[in-house]
Amino acid sequence: MDELKRREPNAAGTFPLLCLALSEPHQFLVHAATDERLHRHLFAENSWLFKVPIYEGNDAPPEKTLKSLPPEIVGSFLCSPDRRTAFSRWGRDLLKNPSSILQGPEGIPNLVAASRFTINRDVLRIWAEQHLDEFLEVAEPFLSQQPLPQGVLIDLTDAVLCLLLRFNPELAMKYYRLWEAENARTVYHTYYRVPTFLAQLWRVKECNLPAHRQFRRSLLEETPNDYNIMCMTLAALAEGGGDELWQLATQEYLASSTAKERNLGVSILPWFGNEAAIALLKRLQSEDPSDWVRRHAKWAYEVAQQEQSCRAVYRDALQTRDLLRISAVFEPLKPALSPIALWWHHLIEEEELGDFTSDSDAKLHALLYQFWYRWSNSLKSNPHRDVFDRRLRDYCRGDELQGSIQPKIAPWGEPR
Repeated sequence: MDELKRREPNAAGTFPLLCLALSEPHQFLVHAATDERLHRHLFAENSWLFKVPIYEGNDAPPEKTLKSLPPEIVGSFLCSPDRRTAFSRWGRDLLKNPSSILQGPEGIPNLVAASRFTINRDVLRIWAEQHLDEFLEVAEPFLSQQPLPQGVLIDLTDAVLCLLLRFNPELAMKYYRLWEAENARTVYHTYYRVPTFLAQLWRVKECNLPAHRQFRRSLLEETPNDYNIMCMTLAALAEGGGDELWQLATQEYLASSTAKERNLGVSILPWFGNEAAIALLKRLQSEDPSDWVRRHAKWAYEVAQQEQSCRAVYRDALQTRDLLRISAVFEPLKPALSPIALWWHHLIEEEELGDFTSDSDAKLHALLYQFWYRWSNSLKSNPHRDVFDRRLRDYCRGDELQGSIQPKIAPWGEPR
């Protein structure tokens, strides 16, 4: 704390000190509110990297102290029942006057950085759930503002849109399609690289209205290529919508009289990577009346087997907790991995390892982190790598796209 007081914001070596100070946000922010030497760090260019967690103690700063803090983090200290009135006012004021986020410590526009702290989406969610009428009242005016929000407001806008999707799906879809048509940069992504809006849509426990189910189906059927179908499947698997998608694929799409619909089901199944999907695809590649479906099912069958094998190999290696054996598995595993691994490696690690507690677990954690961090970065540089000799963006339901030509309509709509 004393060293931060002596340093200039954004100076070399300040960032790690700020990280250390914010590991105890309550103590740091209380001191920063009353000491100008610390207070200036709250409005520095690099502070946008931080998200202040919900404060659960009984000694939250008084409102007078909170007023001097950046408004996007104040809500983290107002979630307790005894602050309900102030919490209600915080959320309403934040969405009615979002430009306050872009101001400096004295209300002067902050031209150095368009953002400070990252909005804590859990805080915004709690506020919306507790004050639903107020949220619905201010959400549409906030989303309809022109010009489209910039900087940190993109993060806030995405958070508001995802919340609105829970409570008013029709209105949320209106803005989603509007911004999609205008190619507006309001998209944030999950750890598995799927837009947060689609991830929210597939949280079926929260988004369980008939309109939600219809929108999930519509967006799936509108997907322009097999890469997007994979992303939708990934969102469903990661967010708890796997059962619904499985039913949709197997009970409706595969039961359709048209090859187009059946091949949509075929495009979905391999990413489940389980015995049931493999069995269905094996039957389709030999028994479906359409040659197009049989060819697509043959490819999908190979992908599904590879998905299952990768997960089994990784699980078996983790069960040994042997660092050398796990390291040896990584090299042959790497070229076989698909983007779906961004999700399932977390799932398998949680099931097999639980919490890392001992020193040996710390070494294992470091090994796993290093591998997946590097592989994830390699995926960033080449996100559309081939999967069994197919670049997924160049295919739609197994049909190869030619340049900018859209997928053919006929004979998709004809029974086969």
